[in-house]
Amino acid sequence: MSYNQSNNGVICPGGDVDYYKFQGVAGDQIGIRTEAQAIGSPLDTKIALIDSDGRSVIKENDDQVQFVRSDSAVNYLLSRTGTYFIKLQAWDHPNAGDTNYIYTHFLYKDLEDPTASFSLPLDGGTLTFDLVNTTVAARDTGSGVSHVQFFWHSNDWLSADWIYAGEDWDPTDGWNYTFKPASPATLDGGALYAIVYDWAGNWVGTGAWNLHLPMIYLPMVIKSR
Repeated sequence: MSYNQSNNGVICPGGDVDYYKFQGVAGDQIGIRTEAQAIGSPLDTKIALIDSDGRSVIKENDDQVQFVRSDSAVNYLLSRTGTYFIKLQAWDHPNAGDTNYIYTHFLYKDLEDPTASFSLPLDGGTLTFDLVNTTVAARDTGSGVSHVQFFWHSNDWLSADWIYAGEDWDPTDGWNYTFKPASPATLDGGALYAIVYDWAGNWVGTGAWNLHLPMIYLPMVIKSR
């Protein structure tokens, strides 16, 4: 294979294993991924990046998201120049394979980080109280955006940590996520943060800061005379 190329294949008969080779250069940031589940195939892929000896596994992956997205993806920064191999098989090898166990396989070289910014909310924006709706404008001209992770931070900037909210792997409706914070009121004066990844493992972070809740949801302070 060459960089930025895709191939169609099939795991057939049962127990089949497909190998690909490519030439890499030290410093190449690469991504390898499969589409099988995504195209309606019964195949649950497993892929491995193999060193030049044809045996030593550098990195491998079964599911992009365990038990949720059964297509596989690996990214890696090559440390030397030479020949590398990609091993592709069913996760339960040798117990799966047939003429309908099709897949598409991609190999990327991508040295550039994605670009991203929050479009909802903007800095200083007002949030809803119960559910927080977030949208990130993300773009990657190399391997493409793979997924976006979302985090939130309360208005306690001295002792609280960033809290993971969730992630989006589906670009069909944009890169967005809706979540309910454990303590919604603490988001007044807080922030949101997103990390955008591409298929080669490059990433960029973006934030929406100094957020506010509608006044009707803020706690009232009653002063005694």
